[in-house]
Amino acid sequence: KTYEAVNSEPQFRGFIPHPTRKEVAVGLKCKDDNQSRFMFPSCTLEAWIGNNNQWRRLPGEFSNVSWGRNTMASFDDRRLFVMFPSKNPRAKYDFGYGNWDDNDFTVTRLVEAAAQFLFTDDFMFVARTHPETNQVQLLVSSDNGSFVTEAKMPMKINERDYTILDTSEGSVFVNVHHDDNTRQYGHVYLSDTMGSRFSRSLLNNRRNPDGRCDFQRIKGLDGIFVADVVANGEDDMC
Repeated sequence: KTYEAVNSEPQFRGFIPHPTRKEVAVGLKCKDDNQSRFMFPSCTLEAWIGNNNQWRRLPGEFSNVSWGRNTMASFDDRRLFVMFPSKNPRAKYDFGYGNWDDNDFTVTRLVEAAAQFLFTDDFMFVARTHPETNQVQLLVSSDNGSFVTEAKMPMKINERDYTILDTSEGSVFVNVHHDDNTRQYGHVYLSDTMGSRFSRSLLNNRRNPDGRCDFQRIKGLDGIFVADVVANGEDDMC
């Protein structure tokens, strides 16, 4: 294999190769260079497109950047997905995509008031925050954002935070934190094959305040997972 050094004037803190075009990549850095060492990637980001090692900065600023997945339907190798500042004064960011080879990088908005997004091989997830209630809603797509739908839980519940636990079996395990008083656990839900309709699978799965959950797939044993649960979940101290 032949390796070539990335020749760029900006000092990147993150680097995302294109999934199908080896000559294209995204370089990421904090807009404020003084934050780069300590804050990346939790800072306002600049995104730079590299094409055959020639770099140009995309217009705008972002909080998250990702290519789509060629393992999903409707993959478009020109699309770069981003979270960008919202024009709605009650929302901080919106979620959408632009074409990386568009000099103006005109962004098509898919979701308003987005809190975060994540791609796996089979699904795209977007967490959307209601500007007035701070309730969080999970949206999902199995075709690179061509069709985005709300994740349907089995009952009307408070939804504060989500952690995507696993998607390797063709469906989605997600830990949902329902209430501010239950920071040490959430409930686990399992989706259908489209990733949009969920049923409850496990109560009181332990999670810490930053969303890390005690839930793990056993490698080599398809469909087998281990999880830690809080036995006294109704105790106010948990």
